[in-house]
Amino acid sequence: MDQAQLIRIVTLLEQTLTPERVHERARKVGFGQRLRCITPHRLALSLLLTLATRPVKTLADLLRGFAADTQVSVTYKPFYNQLAKPAFAAFMRSVVELLLERLVLEVLQPLPHSPLAAFQDIHAHDSTEFKLPDWFQARFPGRFPVKAPAVAALHTPLKSAP
Repeated sequence: MDQAQLIRIVTLLEQTLTPERVHERARKVGFGQRLRCITPHRLALSLLLTLATRPVKTLADLLRGFAADTQVSVTYKPFYNQLAKPAFAAFMRSVVELLLERLVLEVLQPLPHSPLAAFQDIHAHDSTEFKLPDWFQARFPGRFPVKAPAVAALHTPLKSAP
């Protein structure tokens, strides 16, 4: 990965995981009601960064990653208590959903100078086949003559959600 791509990814992540958005997601699921040293934003970013860049075998590895990434020194117990909260899993799921909502469409768009940039949309079609009575075999032969000597295919366009 070249430097320009890395800078683009970092910029997209910074724009997506702003403290306001992450804290809003935390409050919606009931995590991080009081913002102290281990804020939801710091915790989410450090966990994502630690899990993506370092080998993690214990919770202490996550704590060391948090301390290194945020320059905030905390003891094991308060850090562990944040991870042990019932709303923690819902919070992290919400953060991942935020990343997917904001970044997946960017990834699926073709690059400006790519040959695919000339296309507006690519429509997918489903061709569901269903068996017809055997006496239709001469007019509508099937691909599998033993199981279905006669079939009809229904071609329908698949629409994506807006």
